[in-house]
Amino acid sequence: MDEIQVIRNSLKDWEKGISNDRTSHEKALGSSGRYGVKTTANDIRNYIKRILEEQKKKGNTECILVSGDIHRSMKLSNQMPTVCNAMYQLMKPLDEILHTTPSGKSSTIKIRYKL
Repeated sequence: MDEIQVIRNSLKDWEKGISNDRTSHEKALGSSGRYGVKTTANDIRNYIKRILEEQKKKGNTECILVSGDIHRSMKLSNQMPTVCNAMYQLMKPLDEILHTTPSGKSSTIKIRYKL
């Protein structure tokens, strides 16, 4: 299964969890994220962790993630720097940046995570 499909499958779990994690007062006009709910950096890190955990459970030894795919799958708006930061923060010593840009905050950031 390719990484995009993994992310799409994980989105279903994320959508269920996000509705349980937020209260109605956190929904504000102009906030970013799915259905006007503010998506935090912690939400993004948890989403990535779930993808990596699912891949590990399936017996995979590595998982390649692309920032633009995560951003799109989570239906975020203008949160690419937060997605990229979350990806970098979750890196461990054996993980590898396969593609980056001078800013390090683009939709093409690609990282191989060792599971």
